[in-house]
Amino acid sequence: MGCQKSRYRIPARQDAEEGTDASGDDVAGEALFLTPLIKEGKLDEAKSRSKVGALSADKEVPGFSGYITVNPQYNSNLFWFVPSLISSQAFESPCSDPENAPVILWMQGGPRTTSMLGFFAENGPYILSPDGAEIRYREINWASRYSMLYVDQPVGTGFSFTENEAGYARNQTDVGRDMLEFLQQFFTLFGDLAQNGLHLSGESYAGKYVPTVGATLHQNADTMRVKIKFKGIAYGNGLTDPINMLRIADFIYPIGLMSRSAAEYMSSATLEAVQHIHAGNTAAAFKIMDRVFYGILTKEDTYFKNVTGYSYYYNYLINTEPKVTRAYKVFLPKPQTRRALHVGDKKFSTTRDVVVGHFYDDFMRSAVPQFTEVLENGYKVLVYSGPLDICVPTIMTENFLAHVAWSHAEDWRHAVQHPWRSADGEQLYGYKRTFKNLNYVVVCNGGHELPLDQPEAMLELITAFVEGTEPFTDEPMTTVE
Repeated sequence: MGCQKSRYRIPARQDAEEGTDASGDDVAGEALFLTPLIKEGKLDEAKSRSKVGALSADKEVPGFSGYITVNPQYNSNLFWFVPSLISSQAFESPCSDPENAPVILWMQGGPRTTSMLGFFAENGPYILSPDGAEIRYREINWASRYSMLYVDQPVGTGFSFTENEAGYARNQTDVGRDMLEFLQQFFTLFGDLAQNGLHLSGESYAGKYVPTVGATLHQNADTMRVKIKFKGIAYGNGLTDPINMLRIADFIYPIGLMSRSAAEYMSSATLEAVQHIHAGNTAAAFKIMDRVFYGILTKEDTYFKNVTGYSYYYNYLINTEPKVTRAYKVFLPKPQTRRALHVGDKKFSTTRDVVVGHFYDDFMRSAVPQFTEVLENGYKVLVYSGPLDICVPTIMTENFLAHVAWSHAEDWRHAVQHPWRSADGEQLYGYKRTFKNLNYVVVCNGGHELPLDQPEAMLELITAFVEGTEPFTDEPMTTVE
């Protein structure tokens, strides 16, 4: 189908005379809550007030930011929406009009990591200097083709907040419920985008969020206040099915980071965790894996860190976290940034343990039922993996996919893997396997945060997935609308 013109327009940016707080860099302004305006039908006012202010970048990018309240008693979610920057001269695309560009929702993992990590370090239109002091335009970014929506979720992550203990999500059902309400309000505010096509994306623990939100959208398709054209899901190095993804020592030992005896100890601990999962004691399983490997809540160094010396497990070529993935922690709390994003003096948290604490029981639970529901109902599914990742190794992602009991499971096991090359054929980007609407891609020379490690390849990959072009042309894919 050809793209139809829409009525959606990006409002002109407010300047200081129109109400943007320009009284100084030490003024954070007030938090902007959009839900009352949305409920009153004051959509133009909500759009105007939520326009992102100046960030002192070399190239300012239009955008919208504010709080949408998903539960009037307890909590709010922050979003940063960047309408597509695509120009018809820049790309050949069936939808080269930015007004008709599909929307991609990006959710970070954690479960406590702000989606501003993905925005600034991976695929957003801005990149920060390593010290967080400067902001500039990123030439290779997903907003160059698609409208990008970044949300701090679950509640309590980043700038997102609740003032009541009952407001925190405790499991995937809560996440799906809150994000469904968020998307209903968002697509009420930006109504002309609801039929452009929504793709859900993310990485790491979002390997649970993404299929869960997708399944929730499917389950509520007939009752939503605003009809959303949900198209599919795409995520990388996701912890979707812990019971089949914990044998991390099977990856670490062959690459030489630990001895045989250390690997045997780690494997033994992992087996104990798996037994707890089988017994339904997921909290005990998480406690073991947190002490041995994850190091999220434990106050002591993990066994993995003590044995390998690594404090960073997202790329085995790097043993400490790169400064570029920490820069947002300096930039976001600045008063000028707060003023531009309309968050006021709300606390910004990068590692809020209370969020993880509420997911203690959920961490080791599987999201395969939700993944399978999305898959079986014909939505497009892309799982991609960076082979340098220690946290969710490629072999564990393949193990999870091999255990998904869907209607084409046997065909999937026999699907042939092919090399995947850049559009010009000059570079080997990775390897692809496709059957029906399930697509799996290994992206060479990348780890846990693939858009950071391989930006060109990942932009080509997400473009091909959204638009249904190579490497996703081996089998016809069903779209459910």
